[in-house]
Amino acid sequence: MATVEDLQQLLKRLIFYSKGEGLTLQVAIHFTNMEITLIKYSEDTLHMMKALITLGTCVQLYVKFIIGHKKASELKLLIDNIEQDILQCYQN
Repeated sequence: MATVEDLQQLLKRLIFYSKGEGLTLQVAIHFTNMEITLIKYSEDTLHMMKALITLGTCVQLYVKFIIGHKKASELKLLIDNIEQDILQCYQN
């Protein structure tokens, strides 16, 4: 019989990978909608520029999310070190 810890580890992995898949699907839908918007408003330059700015922001956030997931352990280590350094001053 599986223990609670095994279930938590399994759920942790499922949640981790489902976040990436969900975000990738959302970005793909956003790209598709942007293409449709750009085709629809191809005569209006101002509206196209607004849509492209939104698309650029979406791409930047997606790249930050992917990098954050790939370097999560390094980031966690850095945060723990900073926390230890800050709290060490107040332990005396």
